[in-house]
Amino acid sequence: MSAEQEFLNSFVKTFSKTEKIEILHNNCRSKKNNPDLKFRWNDAIWFVEAKISTNDDKYNAVHKLFGELLKMTGIKTDEKNIKYGLLIDNKEFFSSHFRCIDFQIFTEFGKLIPIEKIFVYENGNIEQYTWNEILTD
Repeated sequence: MSAEQEFLNSFVKTFSKTEKIEILHNNCRSKKNNPDLKFRWNDAIWFVEAKISTNDDKYNAVHKLFGELLKMTGIKTDEKNIKYGLLIDNKEFFSSHFRCIDFQIFTEFGKLIPIEKIFVYENGNIEQYTWNEILTD
């Protein structure tokens, strides 16, 4: 099992302790018509892309996540009330790299998708941020 899949599994286990969620898909290796994580929560279907900073490809992961987020918007579904999210393991690592992007461009990208939440799962704790908050908190 990959480190990213272990991260996803751990997040799901922790998140489901405090939130009522229904897992619809949990597989970071799936390439066809599914995000890394898909779940039902608070009357919405969440499509979530996960990225970790602990592998050899961590710097590329920052760049790749933008393409993955764009691809998620093209997933065909009959579901209503789709929300998009990003799950990361290290707020400081990712936000420091996000800050290298012009703020207006970063903000506009967050409107284009739009990312409802960034879930930060670090040290067994889950924090939630908006797209722009990840830069300022």
